[in-house]
Amino acid sequence: MSSANEVEAETMGLAEAAEYLKINPETLRLRARARLIPGCKVGRSWVFMRPLLREFLRCLSTNSPKSLLVYPPLRRVWRQD
Repeated sequence: MSSANEVEAETMGLAEAAEYLKINPETLRLRARARLIPGCKVGRSWVFMRPLLREFLRCLSTNSPKSLLVYPPLRRVWRQD
């Protein structure tokens, strides 16, 4: 069973997750709200799981077969920015 410290280390708030992904926090909030980036809203705060964001980035890799499943929807959002 994992301890509370381990679980807390796996979770990030909006600012920390945006820094991890190297994007603007508002961009992350909008993409998480649109379900393009894995995250959930708990009360008034966004919470992101580090392992899910790591998998998300791995799937964006051009070497990953999953990149074709994830990348096209993001391209539409980036064009609107």
